[in-house]
Amino acid sequence: MIEEGWQRNFLSAVMSCNQGMRMAIAVDTDVNIYSMDDIMWALITRVNPQTDILNPVPGGIGQTFMPAERMTAGEKAWTASNTRFEGGMAIDATIPFGFEEDFHRPVYPVDRVSLEKFFSAEQINKGKSHMSGWVKVLSEIGR
Repeated sequence: MIEEGWQRNFLSAVMSCNQGMRMAIAVDTDVNIYSMDDIMWALITRVNPQTDILNPVPGGIGQTFMPAERMTAGEKAWTASNTRFEGGMAIDATIPFGFEEDFHRPVYPVDRVSLEKFFSAEQINKGKSHMSGWVKVLSEIGR
């Protein structure tokens, strides 16, 4: 069954149902949505800027906290009904259908290697204290 396109439908629906929503990003299940490093990795490796950045719902009613969308016509009060929502940005950072094999992430055997066999607890803690960003993610989940 081909599921390609559902992610774009969901992105459009989410943007449509949330007045003033500025950004939504769809990723695959191999991406940790709680890790900005993982999100950035998905954006860099899976997004085609020509086809995967969407502006699904321009022209709807806006919100007063968005000064960039304030209407300047006449002396209208700055209220939600006098602003226009320019649609925000929906980003499809999922694997393109049919190319799943090309997007396999390398997996490091963090669950099969016991650092305690090679290093003292103090050495392990010292090494982990120097980790940040992508290296920390790799050490925790192996991909």
